[in-house]
Amino acid sequence: MSRKTTILLASAVALLIAVAILLVIIQSGRRDKDYPGITLPDGSSGSITIGKLIPANLNDPDEYFSFSVTKDTVISLITKLKRPTEYTAFFYSSVLYEETSCVSASLISVHGNLSRIDVSRSKRPAFTYLVTPEYVYGWEQNSDRWTETPKADFSSEDIAYLPSFDDISKLSSELITNCGFLNLDKEYSQENLWTIFIEFNDSYGLVHNYYFSIESGLLVLAQTVYEGNTVYKTAMQSISYAAPSSDYFKLPDKTPVS
Repeated sequence: MSRKTTILLASAVALLIAVAILLVIIQSGRRDKDYPGITLPDGSSGSITIGKLIPANLNDPDEYFSFSVTKDTVISLITKLKRPTEYTAFFYSSVLYEETSCVSASLISVHGNLSRIDVSRSKRPAFTYLVTPEYVYGWEQNSDRWTETPKADFSSEDIAYLPSFDDISKLSSELITNCGFLNLDKEYSQENLWTIFIEFNDSYGLVHNYYFSIESGLLVLAQTVYEGNTVYKTAMQSISYAAPSSDYFKLPDKTPVS
């Protein structure tokens, strides 16, 4: 394994550990009560029902079809996609390993450089996070207490338990095993949902597949496979490109963040 690949993998592991520490800090002080949060799918099966997405029309797929998608160009093509600065997206995610399953639902609202993430996981309290350029605020839903943590290198995707676009943009071409254009019309039961997909391996024997919508530039589907079995899957269920309400970006005491 090259020195560059080793550094990338080590950085990824360090980031995951840091995210875990951040979430423990934010979730400290939790109290026992009912947390309605976001409605989850059946956690026993870890199944995900994929919805139908509204087109963004930010990028024209026909313009991209003229480009050659290779291991050396795919990252550049993905990073050049225009992305909305205002949107609200809903994701279902499932983690399946041996007899263990965990299902989570994440609602991400983006307003310029502000993000709000509402996360609900199987048998866990629901949490809300506000992400600003400098801080991450977090609290259990229905709670009047919150914590404030320096943002550092955390992204909204990290906190929402989704693949990070920043990590993908730094991925070495040496790790990429497949890439190209793919229409997810069958998965999403709609006429056209053209994506740029990328497949890569890591040192743990995991095979990752990420699919970015050409129209919106956003991740719409991700899967991780281990020894032929899908152990992780997340899918965008719905999206709105309307500006989120300003009330979304307030602390429990109604103080706005910026």
